[in-house]
Amino acid sequence: MPILMRTSTKGIGYQLVDLTTDDEAMKQVVALGYRQAPVVVAGDTHWAGFRPDLIAGIKDPA
Repeated sequence: MPILMRTSTKGIGYQLVDLTTDDEAMKQVVALGYRQAPVVVAGDTHWAGFRPDLIAGIKDPA
């Protein structure tokens, strides 16, 4: 998946969540207004799909 490759290359930590098995995560994604995956949530920012322009702006909180 391009998102995982890009975040790994930048050294950004992430948590992969399977929306088909995690009902609460699915509810959160739908509440954000998304109907497709992948959905990226980085602090207060979120988006769906592969967005290298937005990934470039992520600062790893670690």
